[in-house]
Amino acid sequence: MTITAYQDNRTKPDVFEYVTVKATDFNGTSFDGSPFSSTPKWLQTLEDEGRLRVVQDGQCTDYANWEIKNGDVWEHATPGDRILNENGNISVVKITKHQERIIREEFMEELAKEV
Repeated sequence: MTITAYQDNRTKPDVFEYVTVKATDFNGTSFDGSPFSSTPKWLQTLEDEGRLRVVQDGQCTDYANWEIKNGDVWEHATPGDRILNENGNISVVKITKHQERIIREEFMEELAKEV
């Protein structure tokens, strides 16, 4: 998903793109579906550069977890989290159930305004 926002009085907008990590099973070599809500070019580039990797952390789930390299730090992403690309800066955003509900409500309100 892409969000374009103008901050302050800038003429150039900030562009935020994100994907949601999905709860797909990972058996060590393959997934039972797409692990992300979409696969934009910037996400594929991260994987090609070795900055995005699937991890198995020994939890009692088969869900794929991910690590994303942000500078010198590896950030951990689990199902439901967002991987955010903010003008080329990549980060992981943890989303709680409460935040998810608010996001959905705000989206539905915006959608209703467009109709």
